[in-house]
Amino acid sequence: MLRCGLPAPYWTNVFPGVLTLGVGLAVTVAPLTTAVMQSLPAAEAGVASGVNNAVSRIAALLTVAVFGLVLTAGFNRSLDGAIEQMVLSSANREALARERAKLAGAEIEDPELRRALDVAFVVGFHEVLWISAVLAMLGACSAQMLTAKGAASPSAQTT
Repeated sequence: MLRCGLPAPYWTNVFPGVLTLGVGLAVTVAPLTTAVMQSLPAAEAGVASGVNNAVSRIAALLTVAVFGLVLTAGFNRSLDGAIEQMVLSSANREALARERAKLAGAEIEDPELRRALDVAFVVGFHEVLWISAVLAMLGACSAQMLTAKGAASPSAQTT
């Protein structure tokens, strides 16, 4: 999805990334939940399930909020840089001030300003994707380290 630029045809630029994400989540979330549930006694399964679901929901809420801030910051930074290099009429400045909070959904008539808005959104989107990729790699590394420690511990080797 980092190949997405302007224009970004959905089926060739966006859909493959979304499909990969969906398949990746499908093959990781269910086994992870199963592993968590099987690691506890049956008497604690209800509490474990509740905690697992609560943590999952809270993490999703925080992720959407933080990534929204990251996207908006990248958008604003890119748009500010583009605006500095443009000569805008007072009408376009007013329209931009009124519509800026809509990000790429801003209704702007001027083609040059429209292009700057679109590019700024893609810049913010790419920043979110890079952060997501780094966090996924860190998660994979921490899982590998924890799995290796669990396999090496004496309690894991008892039969």
